[in-house]
Amino acid sequence: AAFSGTDRTIADYLLAEMLERQAPDVRQLLLRTSVLERVNGPLADLLTDSEGSQKILEQLEDANAFVVSLDPGRTWFRYHHLFGDLLRLELRRTAAVGAISELHRRAAGWFVQNGYAVEAIRHSQEAEDWQLAARLLVDHALGLALDGEESTVHDLLQRFPAAMLEDDPELIVVCAADQIAQGALHEADEYLALAESKAGAISSGRRSRLDVALAVARMSLARRRGDFSDVIQQVDVLARPAEIRSAAQVALGSELRALALMNLGIVEVWSLRVDDAKAHLREGAATARRIGRPYVEVGCLEIGRASCRERV
Repeated sequence: AAFSGTDRTIADYLLAEMLERQAPDVRQLLLRTSVLERVNGPLADLLTDSEGSQKILEQLEDANAFVVSLDPGRTWFRYHHLFGDLLRLELRRTAAVGAISELHRRAAGWFVQNGYAVEAIRHSQEAEDWQLAARLLVDHALGLALDGEESTVHDLLQRFPAAMLEDDPELIVVCAADQIAQGALHEADEYLALAESKAGAISSGRRSRLDVALAVARMSLARRRGDFSDVIQQVDVLARPAEIRSAAQVALGSELRALALMNLGIVEVWSLRVDDAKAHLREGAATARRIGRPYVEVGCLEIGRASCRERV
C-alpha cells in the first residue's frame, strides 16, 4: 500500500529513466495533464496550449511509457499510478503559484462543455471554485441519483467546506437527499427544514428548481416512512404544469414523472393498492425506458413484480 510514485527511490528511477528522457513538449504534456484521472487529445491540447497531443499520447503508449489507452479507439488514456504519482509530485515542485489551480479550472470547463458532470465537479473542487462546484452538483444531483450514483454524490459532498453545506439552500437539499439514501431520516428532515428556512436567499431564477428539489426530497422521505398521503401531496407538487422554456426542462419533467410514479407505486404496494401500484409502476418503467434511465426502469419493474407478488 505504501509503494507509490512519491517514494524517493521510485521517483528517482522514473525521473531518470522516463521523464527526463522526453522532449520538452512531451514533458510539458505529461506534467500538465497529470492533474487528470484520464486524458484525451483535445483536453491535453487545452491544458498545454498546443496541438498534436493525441499523437504524442499514442506514441507514448506504443513505447510502453506508462501510458495506457482506455478504449479500443484510443480516445482516452491514463497514466500508470506510479508514473502519475511522480508527475503530480514534480508538477507541485516546479509549477508557478496558482498554475495547478488554473489547470483544474480549465479541465473543469472542458468537462462541463462536453457533458462530464462528475469530473467537472471534482476539478472545480480541486481549483477551490466552490460556487461552480456547488451549482454543478445541484444541477446534476437528481440525474446522478436516477442513475444509481448516490455514492458518487455522497463522495462529492464530503469535499465541500462545511460552511457551504450549512448556508447554500440548494446544496442543503442535496445533503438531505444524501441522508435519505443512507437511511438517516431524522437528519434528512433537519436538512430540509434548514433549506426551507434559507429559501428566501435564492434568486427568483432558481427558486422553481429549489421547490422541485424540495418536493423530490420530501417525496423520497415520505416514501421511506410509508406516509402515503405525504407522497401523494409531493407528487401533486411535481405534477403541476410549469412554463417550459427549454429542452432541458422537458427532460427534467420526464425524469420527475418517472421518479414520482416509482415512489407512488411503492407506497401503493405498501397500502395494498395493488392494481393502482401495477399501473403506476408500469407507466414509470415505460417513461424511464423512453428517456434512457435504466436504473429507474429496472427499479419499477422489480418492485412491481416482487412487491406485488408478496402482497398478493
